[in-house]
Amino acid sequence: MGLWDGEFARFFRSAWVGAPPTHLRFARYALQWNVFSSGGSEYQLRFEQWLAAVAELGLTPVVAPTTFDTSRPAEALGYGLQLETVLQRADQKLREKGGQPIAYVEPWNEPNNQGGYPNTAEAATPASFANEANAICMRLGCTVIAGDFEDSSNAAAYLDEYRAHLTFSPTGWGVHPYRAINFKEGKYSAAHLEELEQQLPGDAVELWYTEAGAYYCKKGENRFSLQEADAQRLNHLIATKHPAHVFYYEFESKEGMALPCGPNIDDTFLYAPSGARPAASVIFGPVATTP
Repeated sequence: MGLWDGEFARFFRSAWVGAPPTHLRFARYALQWNVFSSGGSEYQLRFEQWLAAVAELGLTPVVAPTTFDTSRPAEALGYGLQLETVLQRADQKLREKGGQPIAYVEPWNEPNNQGGYPNTAEAATPASFANEANAICMRLGCTVIAGDFEDSSNAAAYLDEYRAHLTFSPTGWGVHPYRAINFKEGKYSAAHLEELEQQLPGDAVELWYTEAGAYYCKKGENRFSLQEADAQRLNHLIATKHPAHVFYYEFESKEGMALPCGPNIDDTFLYAPSGARPAASVIFGPVATTP
């Protein structure tokens, strides 16, 4: 949000956040885990711009540490030192702007895919980050949303191994249902998502879709004609599975950039420089279409 151009930021305020009613209450940031370890880095500047935008819009901030530069914490203690710095400095920035402190922490974004611990045997490491995050949140007043798994074929087994290494009982679990949302090989399949749901402990646990998106382009695969139907599939999952919260990734490219459908591009944007894509009105309704 901090990198959106002014025109789109104003539209977003009126169509997606504006009151009455208030349509969105939370904002999520997948954050370089050691963002403050090198002062003035691009990651830090982007994060601070996002914090300012969140405070201005009155949204509740959620952060999900991860790695974008292949660096990873050597141990849970080092991860915890970085996370505590993030939370303390971010909360100071938010208060300066009249915003709310960070309320929720997803300890490590998508450990079984993007986060870089894809094998079930590696699940103990992100679980140790969750334990550290929980200890910090108990002191600072935030809440841990555990897991953050993609609904890949190993998700249920990964969850079992991850849970075996936890020292607390999370009340919220995050999942990224990309496989269930996006049409592939002639069908939609929520099989991995359902396996994961069945493994979650107890009825009191909240399931969050901490990241969900309908692809317009995926690594050079042109999915232009499928995005609208995949957005409808997301709505169907929300209506039938009732996740506690859903975070769409993502609304618009930074600075309104147009991205060609290239081999390194994952494009789930609801808005392009030319205006709203049909998926925007599927997700939210006619008001989501730019004037």
